[in-house]
Amino acid sequence: MRDVAYGLVAGALGAFIWAGVVYLTEYEIGWIAWGVGGLVGFAVAYGNNDKHRAPAAAGALAVGITVLSIVAGKYAAVQMVMPSDDEIVAMFTENVQVEEVIVSYVADEVAAEFSAAGRTVDWPAGVDPANAQSEGEYPVDVWAEAESRWAGWEAGQQTQFREDRAADVRANVEASLPEIRAAISGGSFADSFGGMDLIFFGLAMVTAWGMGSGKKSQEQVQSEYLNAIKLAMLRVMLADGSVEDDEVVATAAIFQQITGQEISQDEIRADAAVAQSGGSDLMATLTELGPHLNEDGRASVVKAAVMVALADGQFAKEEQHLVHGIARAIGMTDDDFSALLRELTTAQTTARTEEA
Repeated sequence: MRDVAYGLVAGALGAFIWAGVVYLTEYEIGWIAWGVGGLVGFAVAYGNNDKHRAPAAAGALAVGITVLSIVAGKYAAVQMVMPSDDEIVAMFTENVQVEEVIVSYVADEVAAEFSAAGRTVDWPAGVDPANAQSEGEYPVDVWAEAESRWAGWEAGQQTQFREDRAADVRANVEASLPEIRAAISGGSFADSFGGMDLIFFGLAMVTAWGMGSGKKSQEQVQSEYLNAIKLAMLRVMLADGSVEDDEVVATAAIFQQITGQEISQDEIRADAAVAQSGGSDLMATLTELGPHLNEDGRASVVKAAVMVALADGQFAKEEQHLVHGIARAIGMTDDDFSALLRELTTAQTTARTEEA
């Protein structure tokens, strides 16, 4: 679960960074989402670096956490810039000071009187009478009567009407603050998603998948494949603690036979010297490389190790245990190892018989 924990921590950090930037700049910077994908992908890969890792699952995990992180960051940003309760109340009550809005309250009374008197109130198509606040949203005769009444009131009467309506609005808004905040929050959150988000979300997910799954370029894969073969051969060659010239020659020849690539004897000696001095842990490195090898790659690594062990014509039990350890380190199953070992030893026996 280490990859999950690391990924979630990175995702939380990414969400915090996203929300913080929006709060400080009042602007969404799309490439930060891309960075969040890289951060989460790196964290998942770092936490998932043992030999039991599942690259595809790790990539999917990184993508899932990235999406969750960005969405959470967007939501947190909306909450951070939400107006306070007092600001929401003020926003609604300030509307009452607008001439057209205050006349709409008079128009509501006129429309109610017309309906009570049996007169037809012909509201414009698509208008919800409960939400009407402008001249165009009311029937012409209703609005005309409302304007006439408003103009006929004395200044004190108009002032009192405004104050009463403002008090009514304030009371209604204060009673409905949770619903109003939810509506503002939901609308702002939905509006925060645009066309550019799709682009940067896509880039973030691709980056998270690539880094989280450990997906590498063809050149990197080839390099790690060759390195795994070389390390396995070195591990077997160093089993007795010494490096003989004939072992170096045989190792170089076997490397070229299996990979088709040349390796210098000097490189073999140099790497062997580093391993002997404790400067590298060959088995640990093989364990790290294992998840990046496919079935054929693992077979080639084990085959190279076996061939080095058989170079002196013997395959001692200690060497068999050592090669078995290499196979397990790179993720080869015991059944596959036994089958490959039978195949190689049979081929070796056949070759010697033919030579004899």
